[in-house]
Amino acid sequence: MELQSFINEHVSKKSKDGIINVTSAINKRWETRIVTQGLDSQGADGARSYLARYGNNIAAPKVIDLALCAQAKGAEEMAKAFWVKAYELTFGSLPQDAGDTALLPVSSSTRSKTENPPVLADLPNHLQPGKIHTMQAVDAPEDRDHYINNEKYLGQPKRDGHRTVVIATPDEVWFQTRNLNLVDIPDIRLTNFFKEAAQRLGTYILDGELWYRSFDGRSTEQQPRLQNGILKANQQQMLPLSILPSKPCFLPDLV
Repeated sequence: MELQSFINEHVSKKSKDGIINVTSAINKRWETRIVTQGLDSQGADGARSYLARYGNNIAAPKVIDLALCAQAKGAEEMAKAFWVKAYELTFGSLPQDAGDTALLPVSSSTRSKTENPPVLADLPNHLQPGKIHTMQAVDAPEDRDHYINNEKYLGQPKRDGHRTVVIATPDEVWFQTRNLNLVDIPDIRLTNFFKEAAQRLGTYILDGELWYRSFDGRSTEQQPRLQNGILKANQQQMLPLSILPSKPCFLPDLV
C-alpha cells in the first residue's frame, strides 16, 4: 500500500463532513507536550523529537491519532512524519513514497555520532532532562536558632506538593520528577513563565516543589488531596459547585 492510500484510509475513517475528529486525549497531548515545547512549528523534526521523548513502545494506532491531530491543526510536515512512522509500525517497513520525511527516522543512528546525544548543548550530560538526580534531605548539623539568626541562610515554607526539577530554555521547558521521569503540567501559563525567564537569564535549572494553592487560601495541597477537600466542602454546602482547583504553582528550593 502506498503512503497516501494509507493516509486517505485513516482520514476517511476519522472524518465527518470533511472535519477530522481528534480525541480529547490526543488534543491534551498536543497542547501539553507538543505546543508547550514548540514542536508544532518544527515540521518533521518536531514529530521525530516527540517520538524520541515519548514514543517508547508506542503503537501504530496512537501514532495515527497523532498524525490526524497534526493534520487537523494544519501542521502538514509534522503530520507526514507521524504518518510515515505509523506506516512503518503497521507494515514493518518504510513506505516507498515517504520522500524526505523518511531520511531521518527516530530510530536512525545518523542523528548523532553518540548513542544518546544530549538534548541541550549548553548542559553537561548529567544535567540533561531526565538525568538529574535530586539532593535528598539530611539532618541539619546545627540547631534551628543557628540558621534563623545567621544571615548566610534563608528560610522558606515547606510545601506539600511534588518534587519537580525544571529545565528551561527560551524555546522549551522540561519538568522532571525525582524518579527521573519527564512529566507534563496542566497549565501552559507556568511553562510560558519559565520560557520568558530563560529569555532573560539563559538556560537554567530549578529544583523545587510543584503545588496547588488551597481553595480556602490558607494552605497548599497536592492536586488530588485538594480536589478531595473541595468535594467534601461541596457535600457540606460550604462552596458553590463551580469552584475548581487553582492553577499549579512552583516554589524553587533555596540553595
